[in-house]
Amino acid sequence: MNYKTLKLLLAVGIGTIVIVAMLTSCEKPDSEERGQFSVQMTDAPGDFLQVNVDVKSVQVHYANQNGWTELSTKTGVYNLLDLQNEVTVMLTDTGSLPTGKITQVRLILGGQNNVMLKDSSTFPLTIPSSENTGIKINLNTDILPNQHVNVLLDFDAALSVHQTGTGEYKLQPVILVKRITTK
Repeated sequence: MNYKTLKLLLAVGIGTIVIVAMLTSCEKPDSEERGQFSVQMTDAPGDFLQVNVDVKSVQVHYANQNGWTELSTKTGVYNLLDLQNEVTVMLTDTGSLPTGKITQVRLILGGQNNVMLKDSSTFPLTIPSSENTGIKINLNTDILPNQHVNVLLDFDAALSVHQTGTGEYKLQPVILVKRITTK
């Protein structure tokens, strides 16, 4: 190999390295591809002393995926009637979540749901159909880079608790998106 050929190959190699370096430097850093997402819960008044719901998981569904993304959830039994007059509880506050369109939020409830009536008698609350599939709430909001989206869910205890003809109490959740804020 002569000197001119070696020089040409070296120039092509260096040029290729420079082009690759320029192209990769144009990619957005990973920190710009993530946003934050939080879910809070509140309640409207009900004619009970307590309505306790057992929150096991909060999940989100992206428009471009088939499954659900589970969020870090503050699990526990929450008395909905403690969450009135602008009192809320933070169910999840992710530090980082991939960007994209979130179409739904899903609450997975456990088996420790109950209602305490005005006479202090307590009854278990059964969930007819959402035990396995969760309670899905339509959302349709975008998670943008470096943006925090906060969703406030209003779990209406008065409309959600029903007594059957046999005296059992069923939880048929009525949950509305009260507010979505971004910052």
